[in-house]
Amino acid sequence: MTSHFVEAAADTPAVILDTRKTTPGWRALEKYAVRMGGGSNHRIGLYDMVLIKDNHIDAAGGISAAVSSVRATADADGLAIEVEVKT
Repeated sequence: MTSHFVEAAADTPAVILDTRKTTPGWRALEKYAVRMGGGSNHRIGLYDMVLIKDNHIDAAGGISAAVSSVRATADADGLAIEVEVKT
């Protein structure tokens, strides 16, 4: 299935990513299948990246404040930070 999406996006700068949500017990195999189809793995679990969602941005008082708060946390040291935006 992934290879069909990769082929459809071939003439664009798009990258086909998988989801963290996989069939229980099958995560490694499903992630491998995406890579073999030409896609990329977005993240394996909740531990390997920080995702700042819209409600986090609102609670922090803005994107800059939310990112600064995450960067100040020792647990997030070295992790990629991804911010979900509306526009």
